[in-house]
Amino acid sequence: MNFASCDQLLLSCHSWLEFTSQLNSLPNTTDQGDVFERLVQIYMLTDPEYVTQFEQVWHATSSKGELPSNVRLHLNLPLDDEGIDLIALSRNGEYTSIQAKYRTDPEASISWGVLTTFISLTVDTCKNIPWGIVFTTSAKAISKQKLASDRFRFEYLDRFLALDDDGGIGWDRIHKWINSRELIAPEPKIR
Repeated sequence: MNFASCDQLLLSCHSWLEFTSQLNSLPNTTDQGDVFERLVQIYMLTDPEYVTQFEQVWHATSSKGELPSNVRLHLNLPLDDEGIDLIALSRNGEYTSIQAKYRTDPEASISWGVLTTFISLTVDTCKNIPWGIVFTTSAKAISKQKLASDRFRFEYLDRFLALDDDGGIGWDRIHKWINSRELIAPEPKIR
């Protein structure tokens, strides 16, 4: 799904229950994944904790046209979706790879095997990416999570349920960002 379609769906949601209901009605898991990736991207750009850590979050797939080519080259990031969904630039100039895994069943844990490509790309193939974050809608810990180095952080369902807190302030932030974002952002310099 393109960003405009994802954003329209996100604007129609005011709770996690509405979001999951909308996603689960989509025709395929690819569309579900696209919308969840977009939610994670905007969440990282609007959540107070992440806003203090990151100044930019781009979709990594070349077909989305967001990640500046000089950043892709600097990171040695493949053009196609090989397992890294998003790239974030921290306020201190470091890059973080992000994997977003949507599951319709919050009780289903993510297996280690599903993450091996993401971890391998971050650690072995790419350069200049010291950190990784996995966002999942699972409430259960990732199997064999202890095999991941301290370079990786795991965020679970509770992160997204918190969007509903305080009258849905997290959703309000997301809606405000979508409604007010700049259409053309300047290409950042490599740090």
